Amino acid sequence: MAGGWAEPMCLLAAIDDATGRIVAAVFRPQEDTEGYFLLTRQMIEREGIPMSIYSDRHMIFRSPHDKLTIEQELAGESKPLSQFGQALRDLGIEHIQAHTPQAKGRIERLFETLRWIVELRLRGVDSIEEANRVLPELIEEHNKAFAVEPTDPHSAFVPLEQNQPDLDLILCYRHWRTLGTGQTLSFDHKTYAIAEGSQKSVIPPIPPKTRVEVRQTLDGRLFLWYKGKAYALKEIPKPKRQAAPSKQKAGSKRKPHKPDENHPWRKPLFNPKEAPETARCSQTAPS
Repeated sequence: MAGGWAEPMCLLAAIDDATGRIVAAVFRPQEDTEGYFLLTRQMIEREGIPMSIYSDRHMIFRSPHDKLTIEQELAGESKPLSQFGQALRDLGIEHIQAHTPQAKGRIERLFETLRWIVELRLRGVDSIEEANRVLPELIEEHNKAFAVEPTDPHSAFVPLEQNQPDLDLILCYRHWRTLGTGQTLSFDHKTYAIAEGSQKSVIPPIPPKTRVEVRQTLDGRLFLWYKGKAYALKEIPKPKRQAAPSKQKAGSKRKPHKPDENHPWRKPLFNPKEAPETARCSQTAPS
């Protein structure tokens, strides 16, 4: 390999169970959700939407909270899905999770037999970008050598329908936010509103404090997803918060109260002139 060892990279691949053909592959710095989004998009654009996908039980493919309690199952609650699992659900792809590497069969044998590390070294490839550029050639060579004819010539891959949302809005990250006043929301410490020309006149008014879904594409664009439609979001300045009027504590600055002239407090407690006759006493000298 020119210049020594290449940077670390991870190969993600999808293989057709009926023919053994590699239908998609991509090199990534590591195994991640974005890589599987790119892999799925590549497969759909080349072959179509598969009926089902077989994978292991990596946390990319399943939610860490996918085990429901008996009470949740009796209540009819569905298992939460990972970001990748939600995309498969929207595409109508059945997701089968293997419990052991041996259960995946073909894909495990594929990774054991590929000689692509040697091929990349012979080509002087030492970066992920260069590896992905030569990847279609490697896939074609492998399929010519090892792919077989299917028993049933009818393909189980289904083309993406025209009425389905753009793949950018399916193979994406989903987040939930609470809508604020003026149909604005906060995301990543910024404030967003529906962009002009994004069917704003068509969208029904959404009550404040409604939980809404925000979809973030792989290139960073944000959309409000509401009732099966996407509305582009734009960043707006954060509204300035008006300082709340300071509340004075009771009794901190109280205006002194001056009683009226005839107020009982202004009268002495005892006035001899107003005392009854029986209340007066006289002293007499002893005889």
